Amino acid sequence: MSKTQSNANSNNQFFMLSAEEFAQITKQNSDAMMRSMQTATTGLNQLSQTLAQFSQNMMQMSMAAFQAASSARTLRDVAELQNDYAKTSMDALVESGTRMTEMALKIANDAAQPLSQRANETMQQFSQRTAA
Repeated sequence: MSKTQSNANSNNQFFMLSAEEFAQITKQNSDAMMRSMQTATTGLNQLSQTLAQFSQNMMQMSMAAFQAASSARTLRDVAELQNDYAKTSMDALVESGTRMTEMALKIANDAAQPLSQRANETMQQFSQRTAA
């Protein structure tokens, strides 16, 4: 048997899976996908709760600023209150944006982990098949 025929037979064996092996791989892939989706769903729910809390806090800050401005005695007081409100709301926006970005990155990494692990396991299985 020539080296080319031997390589062809090896490649054919690499791609030949029994129905049981195929079913097992499919189930493992499906399980990894489900874990990934559950992680993403949970994370996105947490992210949306964080966003809702931020929105509520910003609304409360706006109402407090409006009440303070409506009781101000001079235009200078209103300008100072507006300046304080702008600084406070910008700080809150930056802090919240940073926190939500960090959350989103963690969600993406955590959701990708089961898929990455499964891909590594699959490559290892096929590497072992070709080595045999």
